[in-house]
Amino acid sequence: MGSLRVPAASDTRLLVAGVAAIAALVAYLAVAFANTHATAIQAPILTNKFAPWVPKYHSTLAFVPPGRRHGIKVRAARGWVGDYGAVVPTLVAQPPPRHTVVVSLRLRGFGGSPIEVLVDEFPAGPKPNLFDKTVPATAKWHRYTFSAPITGNWLGLGMFVGRSTNGHADKSFAVRGLTVKLRRH
Repeated sequence: MGSLRVPAASDTRLLVAGVAAIAALVAYLAVAFANTHATAIQAPILTNKFAPWVPKYHSTLAFVPPGRRHGIKVRAARGWVGDYGAVVPTLVAQPPPRHTVVVSLRLRGFGGSPIEVLVDEFPAGPKPNLFDKTVPATAKWHRYTFSAPITGNWLGLGMFVGRSTNGHADKSFAVRGLTVKLRRH
């Protein structure tokens, strides 16, 4: 039979140091986890007050002056000539096949070039655009509704609303009231 060994003082200190190191590591991991998840949840809210809209092609976004209903004004950057607009990167995530997507929104623009509304599938397939329509730019708000069948499996649908400056004096338009519905065929 063997005898039991009595721990020396240095063994006890080593054990206490190991427990303290493990406690510090667990605390560090808990703080890192909390910071990472808090940032991931709050980042979209803090970084894009115009959500779900994101500026595209040298554009800026601003809120339409308060009225009965709010909207977002999309303006081409100063001196910019060409296309400008705003996108909704993910209009519908993983749309089910054999459904029709119905997109409705209100648009307002002042003279000049028409406004383009495009909904596309991603990743892009052989025919990536579900629809690509242009509507006239008028000083009054007009509601437009577009629909298209979804065929195949897609990660999502994205949307672009924009126009071209084409040398026109007014380089802005406004959008509001975006709604999206899926209907089974």
